Amino acid sequence: MTGRIKEDTSVRPEAALLIQCSRPIVDADAKRRIEQLIRSDVEWEYLRRIARFHGLLPALYQRLARTCADSVPSAQLAMLQADANQITGRTLQLTRELLDLLEQCEAHGIDAVPFKGPILSVSAYGDVGRRDFRDLDLLVRRTDVSKTITMLRVRGYEPASQISTERLSALFQFDHEYELFHSADNIHVGLHWQIADDDYLFPVHYQSVADRLEQVRMGGRSIQVLPKTDRIIALCVHGTKHRWGRLLWVADIAGLTQNWEVSWGAILDRARQLHKERILLLGMRLANVLYRIELPEAVRERLNAHSAVDSLVAEARATFLHSPLEWPNYFDRSWYYIRAHERRMDRARCAGRLLLSPEKQDVEFASDSFDLDEWHYLIRPVRILFDLVPVDKPISR
Repeated sequence: MTGRIKEDTSVRPEAALLIQCSRPIVDADAKRRIEQLIRSDVEWEYLRRIARFHGLLPALYQRLARTCADSVPSAQLAMLQADANQITGRTLQLTRELLDLLEQCEAHGIDAVPFKGPILSVSAYGDVGRRDFRDLDLLVRRTDVSKTITMLRVRGYEPASQISTERLSALFQFDHEYELFHSADNIHVGLHWQIADDDYLFPVHYQSVADRLEQVRMGGRSIQVLPKTDRIIALCVHGTKHRWGRLLWVADIAGLTQNWEVSWGAILDRARQLHKERILLLGMRLANVLYRIELPEAVRERLNAHSAVDSLVAEARATFLHSPLEWPNYFDRSWYYIRAHERRMDRARCAGRLLLSPEKQDVEFASDSFDLDEWHYLIRPVRILFDLVPVDKPISR
C-alpha cells in the first residue's frame, strides 16, 4: 500500500476551491465541500488569478455555474464567465487552425501528429473548451521539418526565435522543436521532431511511434495521435520537468485516468522500457492525492516499489497549496527532474545533459561564428552564468 501524505489544514480556501472545481468528476461530497468553501472568506480576485495562472479558469467557471451558481456573488460569476468565454473563444480558434494545418500537411505529403492542445482537451475532458491551451504542437519526421517550415511560412508563420538558418542543423542536434509564430492571428506552433530534448532522456520521435498511432475524432474528422501508452508518459515527463508548476497538468492526468479504458499494465511496461516508471507513478500519485481519483490496481502495486514518489508528490503539492503563483526556477526544476529517475545512471546522465547540453536559448546565445560542433559543452554553462550575473539595464518606461 502507498503511504498516506499528511493533510494540510493551513491551505487557503481559494486553492482548495480550485482543486475541488477542477476535479474530473464531482460527487455529492465534493459539491458540499465547494459550497462550504464558497461560504468561507474567499478572495475572488485572487481565485481568478490562480485559476488563470494554472490554466483552470474555464473549469472553475463551468463547475461553479453548474453546481452552485446561486451561492457565488453575481458580479464575480459574471467576471469568471467573461474570462472563460474569452479563453474558450481562443481555444476554438486554435482548434480550427490545427484542423487547417493538418489538411495542409496532408496536401504536402507530410505526416503530422498533433499532441497536447485540442487533442488533450478532447481526450481528458471530451470538450475542447474546458482546457486552457495557448499554442499548437505537431510531431513530424525529422526529414520533413524543413518542408513543414516552408509550408508554415507560406501560410504566414515566421520563426519565433533569432536562430539563423545556418544554425538549424545545430538545433536539430541539440533541441527537439522549432517554434513559429503567426503575428496576425497570435498563434504559436511548436514543430517537433522529438517529444522532448535529449536532456530529459525521453527518446520518443515520429519513427518510434509511427506503427502504433491511434485515431481520435475531432471536428468531424479522424486524426492520428500518439498511442495512449506514450501520451500519458509524455505528459508525466512534461509535468515533472517543470516540477508540476501548473495544476492543469495534474488535472489532465486525472481526467485521462477517469476517461480512458486502457491496459495499465501495458502503460507501465512502456514506462519501464523508457526508464520512466517512477515519473509515470509520480504523475498518477499526484492526481490521486490532489483529486482523489482511484488508482488502477497495477499502478498501486508498483507504487509500493517506489518509496521516493511520495516525497516528490509532497514537494509539488506544497508549492501549489502555499505558493500557487510561484513558478519554480530552473535549478529547482532540474534537481526535481533528476531525482525523479529511478536509476542512478539516469540521474547522472540527466544532470550532465542539463548542465552541458545546449538548448534553443543557448544556440540563440552563441554567435554564428562559434563552433558548436566542437565546443557545444561550453556554451550552456556560460549562458547560465551570464543570466545569473546582475547587469545594469535601462528602466523601461
